[in-house]
Amino acid sequence: MAYLAGVIKEAFRLTSPTPLLPRLVREEFSVGDYTLPGGSQVHLPTGIFQMSEENFSSPKEFRPERWVDDPICGGAKNGRDTLSYGPFGFGPPRCFGEAAAVTNLKAVVATLLLSYHVELLSDTEDAYGSFPNFSFQPNALEVKLVPRSPHV
Repeated sequence: MAYLAGVIKEAFRLTSPTPLLPRLVREEFSVGDYTLPGGSQVHLPTGIFQMSEENFSSPKEFRPERWVDDPICGGAKNGRDTLSYGPFGFGPPRCFGEAAAVTNLKAVVATLLLSYHVELLSDTEDAYGSFPNFSFQPNALEVKLVPRSPHV
């Protein structure tokens, strides 16, 4: 199950369900040459953090083992105290449904893999899709599910 958890985390890192995280600026502060007044809303782009070479080695590669070796931060170069991985948010406003979503996803995928062999029918070169809507939308991958032999 550790590898399956790594596959799910890596999929979320590459195609975040929430690519923009809104945050309220409580007090005025400066970032570079910009001053953000208190009460402003900013949007943190999770995809930029999760796909940055500053945070992950080979960030465009699908490498679930990075999460098997380091389940908390996936080997992020800056460790767990950064914004390197946050597909469901960061800190207290983090999505409270994350644990349920991941648990259900593990159950569904494990059940499918126990019942079927999965054959990839399409190229994965451009699998990551684009950023047009509220969430990343991966391009379609064509697969064939071949039933496994029933166990006797």
